[in-house]
Amino acid sequence: MYYFIPENLNLEQLLIEHPPMLKHGFHIDCFTFLLGQITEAAARYRDSIDEEGFICLNAKILKKRVYNANEYMDYLIEHGIIICDNLYIPNEKSYGYRYADLYFTAPIIAKEIKKPTLVKSINLEGNYERNMRVKYDYLHKWFDQDLKIDLEPAIEKLEFIKLEEILRNKRNLHLRFNANLISASRINNQSYFFRIDETAGRLHTNLTTLKKQIRPYLSYQNEPLACIDIVCAQPTGILSLINPQFYEKSENGRITFNDIRPSIRNKIDFDSIWKHIKEGYPDYDTFKEDVMNDFYEAFRVKIEKQIGKYDLTRDDLKVAVYKVLYSDNSYFNQQRAWLKRLFHEIYPGVYDTIAAFKTKKNSALPILLQNLEAQVILDRVAKSISKIYPKTPLFTVHDSIMIPVSEVEKCKEIFNYEYNRALGITPNLKVELYLEEVSS
Repeated sequence: MYYFIPENLNLEQLLIEHPPMLKHGFHIDCFTFLLGQITEAAARYRDSIDEEGFICLNAKILKKRVYNANEYMDYLIEHGIIICDNLYIPNEKSYGYRYADLYFTAPIIAKEIKKPTLVKSINLEGNYERNMRVKYDYLHKWFDQDLKIDLEPAIEKLEFIKLEEILRNKRNLHLRFNANLISASRINNQSYFFRIDETAGRLHTNLTTLKKQIRPYLSYQNEPLACIDIVCAQPTGILSLINPQFYEKSENGRITFNDIRPSIRNKIDFDSIWKHIKEGYPDYDTFKEDVMNDFYEAFRVKIEKQIGKYDLTRDDLKVAVYKVLYSDNSYFNQQRAWLKRLFHEIYPGVYDTIAAFKTKKNSALPILLQNLEAQVILDRVAKSISKIYPKTPLFTVHDSIMIPVSEVEKCKEIFNYEYNRALGITPNLKVELYLEEVSS
C-alpha cells in the first residue's frame, strides 16, 4: 500500500535527528500515512482546498487508523513539516492542514506502508461500505485489471495544464497537479476506491477524482471510453425543483420530494418553497425553454441585451449558476455577485424559488441536488443499462456515464428513457468521444 509525500521530505533522517517523544511510541509508517492524507484528501476532495492551500482532515477518521494521530500531527507541526490553520468549528469544519513552504510545491513520491496493523485498519471495510459495494456491484465489478490508463501521455497532459495555470497565475496549481497525478497513478496501479457518501448518496471513485482532460487516456479491454453527459446539468436539475409534480404523490415511478433522504428534507423549509412553486411564475417557461436548448448560450444572449456586449465565457456563466444555487442569499449584494443579480433580473421567479430553499442556516440545496442526481444516475440509468446489457462495462462520474465507444448509442437511448421516467424531463445529452483528441 502506497501513499504520496513530498519528494524532498526525508522522514527517516528527520526521525533520527529529532526522535519523537510520543507517549505510546511511534512508527514511521504512521507518519507516512498521516502525511499522505494531505495529498490524498486533495486528490479525492479537491473542491475543499481553500485559497491558502489548506485541506480539512477529519480527526475522528484519522484516529480510526492511528489512535494518537494528534500527537503525530503536533510533532510534524513542531518540526516545520506541516502547518495547521487552527480553525475548528464543531459539526461544521475540521482543522485544515497543508505542507510548509519548503515542501508545498515539491514533487511527490510514493512511499510504501507495511505496518500490518495499520494496513489492516486501512483495508477494514465497515457494514455500510460492504452493503453499498454489494448494492452497486453492477458498477463496482468493472474496477478491475481491464481498466487502464496510458500514464505517460496523461502526465504530459497534466504538465501542460500546469504550465497553462502558471501563465494564468492560478493559485495552488501544484496541489492540483499532485492531486491529478495521484488519481492517474492509482488507476495505473489498480489501487481503486469505491465509496458511496452517507450524506447525499453520491458515488466517489478513481474516475470521479480524475481531471476531465485526462479521460481520453482511459480504456477498458483496450477500447477507448466515451462519456454521455447532460448539457447544462445544473440548470436541468433546477427544472425538477420548480416542477409542481416533484412535490406531489409519485406516479409511474417518478422521483418526488418525498424520495429525497429525510436528513436532507428536514433541512428544507417546504412551506417557503411551495408558496413560490404554486404561483407558476411566467419566467419558469422561459427558463425551461432555455435549458432544453442550451441554457448558457441563452443566458449569455440575455445578459448582453441587458448590459451590452461583454466577454463572458461558458465557464463564467457556469460559475454564475453555481453561485445562484449554492452561495448564501446574503451574497446577493456583494460587488462580485453581479452575475447573480443579472440571473435574478432575467429569471426572477426561478431565482426567488431557489432562494427559498436557502432560508434555513446551512442550506441543504447542494446535497438535495446531489441526492437527486445519485438516485437518477446510479439507481435508474446505470442500473437499467446493467440489466439490459450486463456485459457492457459501465462507470459513472456523478451526472454522466462512461462506457466503451462502441456502446454509446444504445446506452444513450436508455439514459434518455430512464431520466424522463424518473423526473419527467428528457435531458439534452451530449456525447464526448476522445479518439480524435488523443490522436491530435
